[in-house]
Amino acid sequence: MSADNGIYIGKFPKDIGHEYRVIHAQAIENLEFFDKEEDAKKYAGENPRAIVEYFGGAPVYSETRAFHEAQRMEKEILSDDFCPILEYGISTITFKHPFAYYQEHAHEIVYSWDKAEVVE
Repeated sequence: MSADNGIYIGKFPKDIGHEYRVIHAQAIENLEFFDKEEDAKKYAGENPRAIVEYFGGAPVYSETRAFHEAQRMEKEILSDDFCPILEYGISTITFKHPFAYYQEHAHEIVYSWDKAEVVE
């Protein structure tokens, strides 16, 4: 069985420098998942909806503070008596656009399972 988890530092460009958001998540490959091939092409493999769903609740940090937070989270997870597993460790994911871009476009990604079946 796989934990499929890691600590991910999202590195988003800003006008000057970058902003960093730190999360502990599973199935990070969802950041590149699209239900429709045309969406995958339009967004060059970066799914705005998934990016906002994963990183949207995370605080914004400076680079140094982000790495300290990631290390703190790693220590906390690995000291857990119930499930001390961190399969993929700490990774940085560098995004092409500012976080605001993904927020602006997140609503454009609609999965087939979002549409409720109409029962008559």
